[in-house]
Amino acid sequence: ELVTNALRHTRGPLRLNLQVRGSRLRCEVEDTDPTGPVRRVVDTDAEGGRGTELLDLLTEAWGSTLTATGKTTWCEMLTQTPSPKGSPASD
Repeated sequence: ELVTNALRHTRGPLRLNLQVRGSRLRCEVEDTDPTGPVRRVVDTDAEGGRGTELLDLLTEAWGSTLTATGKTTWCEMLTQTPSPKGSPASD
């Protein structure tokens, strides 16, 4: 989602950075446009406009930070599914 939005809505180079930090995967996309993500309310039959909603549903956290050359949009997700309480993996 982050890469697709950078390709569709910005011009110039972009960079994808992936980092594992403990139990989280951090995905960063750097591009040359300082305009951050925009939340939209879309009709149920719309073909687009749900990017921020998808990020809310699929990630633990996400955001956008201005840089000297544009912005970095990032998200973090768990690299493993937590075990339910009482299972052997959680004891």
